[in-house]
Amino acid sequence: MPRRYWLVPIMVLSTAWSTPLPAQAPILEARLARALAALDSTETERGIELLRELVRSLPPDAPQALRVRAHLHLGAASWSLGLGDSAAAHFSETVRASPFAQPNPEIFNPDVLAAFRAARRGTLTVGLRVATDTVIKPDVDSYLVAVAVGRPGDVNVLLRRTDGPAPASVETRLRVDSVSSFVLSLRVSDGLALEPGDYRLSALLQDAPGDSATTTLRITRPAVDTAAHEPPLDSSLFRPEMRKGPPVPTSALLGMAFGAAAAAVPMVLGNKDLGGGKAQVPALSVGLGISVAGIAGVVLGRRMVPIHENIQYNRSLVTAREQRNRAIAEANEHKRRLAPLRITVVEEHP
Repeated sequence: MPRRYWLVPIMVLSTAWSTPLPAQAPILEARLARALAALDSTETERGIELLRELVRSLPPDAPQALRVRAHLHLGAASWSLGLGDSAAAHFSETVRASPFAQPNPEIFNPDVLAAFRAARRGTLTVGLRVATDTVIKPDVDSYLVAVAVGRPGDVNVLLRRTDGPAPASVETRLRVDSVSSFVLSLRVSDGLALEPGDYRLSALLQDAPGDSATTTLRITRPAVDTAAHEPPLDSSLFRPEMRKGPPVPTSALLGMAFGAAAAAVPMVLGNKDLGGGKAQVPALSVGLGISVAGIAGVVLGRRMVPIHENIQYNRSLVTAREQRNRAIAEANEHKRRLAPLRITVVEEHP
């Protein structure tokens, strides 16, 4: 004859969930308490009937812990009456409600535990569990992820960004027999830490891709105290790069020759066509003016020539500033890579 598991108080390992309880949660808890009280007082049939009514009326948003307890107790009570199929069905519903659910071995007798394990291994489901709010350093700390399955199998865990243009992702495959924990890398393939943003963490069964558990995470990075870049160089630091070159004597001689020709032409034409010497004075004045202008243009309008030493000096100032700014940028990037990341659970989809 099977043991009467209800002779002692029944407890289930509690699970931590941050989802707010619906408005009817106190009523559901009270109904569950009445059913368990009936079982504890050896009113087995009455307790089972109350539990069946409870699980049939559970709303979709019923607390997960309450759903787990109701199905687990109903499965154990059914098993105690020899209703093996009914017990296995409710144990399977317990695992579907929370793949992490485990009966307390100090409370349930070994036969109930064995029946639960058998039902678990026949249930195709997967669950995820991570810290609801944690701060880690990608280069030092580890981000721990727990995966639970009913039927043992291979699980693909994928972390993919859901916002922003870059679909950065991290993927891990592992074999899970019941419950397994592993460290999820928070770096993409090139070694860079994941950028802040919204990500979806998914666990998919390889044997049943349609059965999955997902969690939406938000990764943020606190402000990093970085060094400012150097300001532009002051213009007073630069040396002049051009100077006037020396006058060209041949240009001055050409100017004087052009002026003499300008004076000689009207003088010659004036002597032949007009006679007399009235045109000689203006012609000489024009020629002299052109000669002086040519010489002044050569002296005052000398071409500019580069000062190579000053050019190299100015370039060295600019190059040194650019090198310092590159060093500052590299140091700032190093600080950002080492900066801690805060990871918060936004939404869970069991």
